[in-house]
Amino acid sequence: MPRSQFACSLALAMCVASAPAFADTLLTDSTFNLANYTQLGPFEFEGTISAAQCATCGNPGNALKVNETFGDTTTTTGEAAIGFVNNTVTYNPSVSGPIVSINASVDKDATVTGIGGTLGNSFRPLIEQDGNYYLATIVGASFDPTTSPFTTGYISFSELGLVATDFLQFDFTTGLFGTASPNFAGDPMEFGLAQITTLAGVTAGATLEQDYDNLSLTTSTPEPSSVLLLSTLVLLIGFALRRARFQFSRQS
Repeated sequence: MPRSQFACSLALAMCVASAPAFADTLLTDSTFNLANYTQLGPFEFEGTISAAQCATCGNPGNALKVNETFGDTTTTTGEAAIGFVNNTVTYNPSVSGPIVSINASVDKDATVTGIGGTLGNSFRPLIEQDGNYYLATIVGASFDPTTSPFTTGYISFSELGLVATDFLQFDFTTGLFGTASPNFAGDPMEFGLAQITTLAGVTAGATLEQDYDNLSLTTSTPEPSSVLLLSTLVLLIGFALRRARFQFSRQS
């Protein structure tokens, strides 16, 4: 291979490998004014669930407080689910570019009364697309409430690089998960979070309060200016390669 052709090929590979990306903010919220949200559900089976903005239980300040009360579920499983879609922010892939992946984080505090045994603890970021709802599950450390009431204190949940298949469709009417995932290159999307709790064999009147604060959802997408620059470089390198081949053929 002529030196000029090799140099152009190397430059092209370096440009492709180093093409930068930028982070789009999908949703951040540290106040949880529920006037900005559409509530989904609640789904309730052997339990009740409700939510409100709390002015004093945040980390710090305002927070989203989800209250749950469960009956005597000695022989059955108690389950409750509620979701929130923020209606102030919409991401349209046809305008802003396909989503590569989503980074999600939140601060969460759980307070338990009358529930013994090990409990799971998770954060479920939510996507709404075409009237369907999709949840990812970010699992935190489980805990055993040895005292009553017991509080975990605020714990940060986060995960980088969530892709479309990490989100599964959820029905807030039936409380069931499906197998479908959102299309990160498809129709407009809105975002939020959900709380799903499943318990078995708890004491009648047991309660669970879960407070959420400092929600953050961001995404990494190709930077428009970088895509344009890369396209221009590819065209220039392609022209240089053709010129190099032409000159080589004249010398042969």
